[in-house]
Amino acid sequence: MSEMYTAIDLGTTNSVIAYANIVRDKMKPVVLNLERKNDTGSTSRAPLLPSVVFYYKNQEGKIVTDVGDYAKSRYGTRAGYVCKSVKSLMGVSDQVNLADEIPDKIPADVSARILSYMINVAKKRLFQEEIRDVVITVPASFDSDQCQATIDAARKAGINVENMHEILLYEPKAVIYDFMRMQEDGEIPSDLLSLETEKNVMVFDLGGGTLDVTLHRVSSTPEGLIDIRDLAISRYTLLGGDNFDELLAEDMLKRFQEMYEIVVPTKRREEVMCKLRKLAEELKVKISMAYDDADMSGVQLPDDYSEEVMDINLYDAYSFETTYTKAEMESILAPLMGYAYKMEDVGRIQKMDERDVNNIIYPILDVLDKAGKGVKIDAVILNGGMTKCYLIRQRLKEFFGFEPLTTSDPDLAVARGAVYYHYCLHKYHVQRIGAENNGNRTLTATAELVGNPMQENRETNTPVFHTGTILNDSINLGLRNEYVSLLIPAGTQLPYRSEEIRDCYKLDKTTDAIGIELYLGRGTTKNLPNRRIATRVVKFQNPYPANTPISFQIYINSMRMMTMEAWITDRPKTKTIMEMDMASLKTTAKSARGISAIGKMKLNAKSEINGLKLLAEKNERLGFKLNGEVKKALEAIGQASNPEDFFEPCMDLINSCNQADLMVGYVYAIGILLRDGWSESQKRTILQRAKQHFNPYATAIRQSSYVLRNALEMIASMDPNFVDFYVEYMTKMPGEAEYQKLAIFQFVLRYEKDDAKIANFFEHFFRMADMNKWVANLMIQRYGRGTEKENQQKFAKFVKNLSAGLRTKERELVQDYAVLVIAELCSRNGENPLQNDKYTVKPVWQAVKTYLAGDERTDFVSAVEKIWNDEELNEKEIQATGAIFKAG
Repeated sequence: MSEMYTAIDLGTTNSVIAYANIVRDKMKPVVLNLERKNDTGSTSRAPLLPSVVFYYKNQEGKIVTDVGDYAKSRYGTRAGYVCKSVKSLMGVSDQVNLADEIPDKIPADVSARILSYMINVAKKRLFQEEIRDVVITVPASFDSDQCQATIDAARKAGINVENMHEILLYEPKAVIYDFMRMQEDGEIPSDLLSLETEKNVMVFDLGGGTLDVTLHRVSSTPEGLIDIRDLAISRYTLLGGDNFDELLAEDMLKRFQEMYEIVVPTKRREEVMCKLRKLAEELKVKISMAYDDADMSGVQLPDDYSEEVMDINLYDAYSFETTYTKAEMESILAPLMGYAYKMEDVGRIQKMDERDVNNIIYPILDVLDKAGKGVKIDAVILNGGMTKCYLIRQRLKEFFGFEPLTTSDPDLAVARGAVYYHYCLHKYHVQRIGAENNGNRTLTATAELVGNPMQENRETNTPVFHTGTILNDSINLGLRNEYVSLLIPAGTQLPYRSEEIRDCYKLDKTTDAIGIELYLGRGTTKNLPNRRIATRVVKFQNPYPANTPISFQIYINSMRMMTMEAWITDRPKTKTIMEMDMASLKTTAKSARGISAIGKMKLNAKSEINGLKLLAEKNERLGFKLNGEVKKALEAIGQASNPEDFFEPCMDLINSCNQADLMVGYVYAIGILLRDGWSESQKRTILQRAKQHFNPYATAIRQSSYVLRNALEMIASMDPNFVDFYVEYMTKMPGEAEYQKLAIFQFVLRYEKDDAKIANFFEHFFRMADMNKWVANLMIQRYGRGTEKENQQKFAKFVKNLSAGLRTKERELVQDYAVLVIAELCSRNGENPLQNDKYTVKPVWQAVKTYLAGDERTDFVSAVEKIWNDEELNEKEIQATGAIFKAG
């Protein structure tokens, strides 16, 4: 018995099965007319099988199924027992809306029923004991979960999914294979698409539930093989003939309710809509056929041409009868036609929002943008049942400026082309990547095979049949809040194995688990046009602290099935392999947690500010138990690569707040973090607002210490003359403002560049009681050992004042800080001018020795002496000085 090549177009609305044998050295695909029960209950045959499954109980009380026309006729009458358009749920949902007693629980179960029915009928019609070697077509925009769900359905239907070749084929490629085969066999004119030179061919495949737009470089090899290379693939679009029917049906329902002045109750609405959708489909077909008939006769169908719509019992014995003109239908369907867009709009696709997506032109713009500037479209091939509608052909001719090519039967082309592909897989011995390893897709097993998207037999010089493809959309890693980070760009050749992705991501909190979310799309956030395609939680044996670096590595096969490894960067033994398949997809709330980017990234300023405001309000309600989260939110904003976008929303927020509101302090904190990205005029604007907190009228109002502290720091960070402002404020500072005074000393040390100004300020305002560990640390960092000493002489008076405050009878922590500061400033390292000032050094050292005399902390005493003499401290002495700062 000769080898049989079989393929199934598993469609949203209808499915088709085709086959071929080699007869007289020629392969010609044949679409099988499938037997099924029609809507009257009798048996009929047709090539298109409605992709609808009806569940019912037989005489023994067992749940059985019916697939096809009869099942379709039951839709809307048996809620919970009929499933249609299940393809749109594949890999997107892990459940179907069926009654609890139905054994099929997930979309793959329902799809398996359709596949099984087609294969069983084919076996009977073709006298085959089994049909297990089958190619199944899927949209080119299907992601890994959707492809995996299709493979799961095939496995349940008894198809050999562990075949040596891939069992899935993208529908647009099947269309091209069928078109070129028909040209070659003389079924259509041979000059429609000449391959004497390679061509850039776009496929526009609009079916019942999906729209696939792809761009391919098509050529003919010296051996006469069709070579198809993917250039760009549109994002997954749930747009098809069903959407057109829905718009018409909605208008019919509106007319019906107005006609009788009734409202169909919600419980009965779907029953009525099912009937109206059928009428809508018939209306669409009738007007399209009339348009084509008129066109064949060389006349234009007038806008007032009308067709009647009628149902004698639409709802509770109410009949429905109306007419629709061609112009009325076109007006109703206009929102889906994308009339506002032209070829030039490719340049602004990145700025389009959700409202711009749901039309037939957006996927074309998406593909043209991905393909890059200057790509010439040589031909457009139309496919899918909806392209029979004159409106689609008309709109695309208008958009491209030339007549698109049409297949002989757009409902059957995909199945026929897939049969040709199946034949070529066998003829040229094409094996899928990793087939030698029994389908193992782990990174280690497939590493040596990646980068060889074509299979060829070099020993026998068998011509190469190209089966490689590309990533249809960018894959992004979900980060905190709404953000994503690009992992793999659209257009990447598949199969693909990444290098180790290191130094890009880290844990954002102490945890023993990270939630990994993957998003598909061109966007920079988790919102549309991006969509979530997989979720995984990785558990480690031990918790790791915040900021621990994490690494990833990714492998994607030619069907976009993805395997991902994650591990703690410095601990490769923590490596976890995750297969991003259907089992990883959850319908529960988003669970990505614990991952943040290393380095700066672009943030949505308005969203971040609004999120911070909501978090702050919640924190206040909970008694400030979320201070840690607020701090993290501020730090994240501080990593924004687009600081200029934050000024306006910050000012809008601050202008809506009272002077004492904590949110004002948060805005000042943001200003401090992002100041380098703000213009001088913007800085002046917010500085003016910050200084208002310290005028005589404002000081009479009770204000938050946090707000005042941040206002003071922002003034220091942005105003080059801030010390003058501080001097004026300190001279009239209210007595209870001790907290602000301590902060001021820190900011002077941190932000003022002029040592003379710092020394003068501290001489006038600093007292021993003002010493704390923060001031001491900053003073040591700036003027202690290991720093430049050229301006040290300016602090002579400060050091004298400080030493005069040392009291042996009142030994306190602040004095310990002072002793360490004195020793660091006067240390003998380098050319310290203070050491040459005997009038300062001698009395100061005497005061220090007097303070240390009798101190039983021998390690601390010896540490101070060594610091003064610029000698190296031992471990105990280091611990002794460290303990002073820890104690504070």
